[in-house]
Amino acid sequence: MKAIIAKNLKNFIGKNGGLPWSCKADLQHFKKLTMGSKLLVGRNTYESLPKLSGRTLIVVGTGYNTLEEALKQKPDWVIGGKKLYESTMHLWTELHMSIINDETIGDVDCPEIDKYKDYIHLYYFDVDDKKPDNVVWDKESGYDANTKHYPTNLGAPSFDLPNISLVKTAAGKKMIDVFEREKKELIDKAKKLQDEYETSMLVWESNMNFEPIVGHTYYLYKFEKGNTLSLISPDEWSKGSLCIGAFTLNSENKWLKQ
Repeated sequence: MKAIIAKNLKNFIGKNGGLPWSCKADLQHFKKLTMGSKLLVGRNTYESLPKLSGRTLIVVGTGYNTLEEALKQKPDWVIGGKKLYESTMHLWTELHMSIINDETIGDVDCPEIDKYKDYIHLYYFDVDDKKPDNVVWDKESGYDANTKHYPTNLGAPSFDLPNISLVKTAAGKKMIDVFEREKKELIDKAKKLQDEYETSMLVWESNMNFEPIVGHTYYLYKFEKGNTLSLISPDEWSKGSLCIGAFTLNSENKWLKQ
């Protein structure tokens, strides 16, 4: 069984469940070497991988195979992670190691492999300048798809999206209710202003032979010669039936009907 490992200049092979770098050339190299083969892989590494078409994955870990069961299936390559490398080193016939020109600090270092130096094939690759749009990677965290709270590939477990149409309908109804309430308040206010205006103009355009005093109440009568403002209440004389109403002058010089 052969092994394939990629590590960077700081001797790290992983970070946050993925690779600390982006290197398309090394991925193509990995694909070329392993295409058509059976690959032995640990559960954590398996869950961080994209779909590897054209290859058979033999997974070791809880819910999958034991190492003994996996080895009975005669894998061609072991591809990680670290614990699986260390558990199978004595079975390696070759080690293909990629050295990535990257100094990102990871959280999984490369296992000790010096004693297998006679079997090593070394390759050197530079990191990509730009990460593909469909790769979950950033400079601080590296490949960190498994730390996200949302699916990052087609093989991820499904999750339910909120019903946007219902959300929009509910939000829209709430917005309309608010606008309708505010519109009614504006209409009521405008009607009140219009009534106050018409009332004030009715009184100010009437005949009056005195200067009205703020806070006092006066009486408006409808006579043949026109409306007339008076100090006399309807109960105090015989013209009471001609009274339009009682009006009080406020500090803004508005007439308020009583």
